[in-house]
Amino acid sequence: AFVPQHHVQVVYRMGKYTGCRGPGLIYHSRMTETLGPLVLTKGQRHEYVFENIVARDVLPVSIHVATSVSYDPAAAPDLASTLTQAPRETYISIGGVYIRWALLAAANRFNASELTQAEVRAQIEQAVHEQANQELKFLGLKLSARLRILSVELPATLTERHETIAQRRASILAGTEFHPAEYRRALVSEVLERLSAGNA
Repeated sequence: AFVPQHHVQVVYRMGKYTGCRGPGLIYHSRMTETLGPLVLTKGQRHEYVFENIVARDVLPVSIHVATSVSYDPAAAPDLASTLTQAPRETYISIGGVYIRWALLAAANRFNASELTQAEVRAQIEQAVHEQANQELKFLGLKLSARLRILSVELPATLTERHETIAQRRASILAGTEFHPAEYRRALVSEVLERLSAGNA
């Protein structure tokens, strides 16, 4: 079988996932092995709009970013049997979860007005790219292109600011023992379990 460039071929032996092969010409035993889906490994470009990213002065902003998310099953073999069966959109969706959390941490170091400055945006772009990739590693996912902030939209009214302050105080009080990294992993684990159950 021939596997196109930027793809790998899932191989099952006796019905169980054994790994991926390719790209290029691959061989498999017709007696004991079957071919599963072709998996795209090239980065998929996507634009995200994240609302309610809270700045240091407690103003909620909307941030529009663009990047590419790629998947390498060999980088996380323990989860590959599930993720290789997932549609491509799943990789984009999971990447967005981690980008959002990294943005929340990075943007909170600056006031809302500072988020519109080019030098501040550059700092945030780098910080988000590094943090998201570090946390996506266990899934075999990564941001394969530089993350770019396309726009930052500031809130329209002062009333919105007061409402956000109240909401944020309530969240802080309710989340004194909250651990974002574990929460994100729990969310992704739940998605993977649902995917696994659906393909069982």
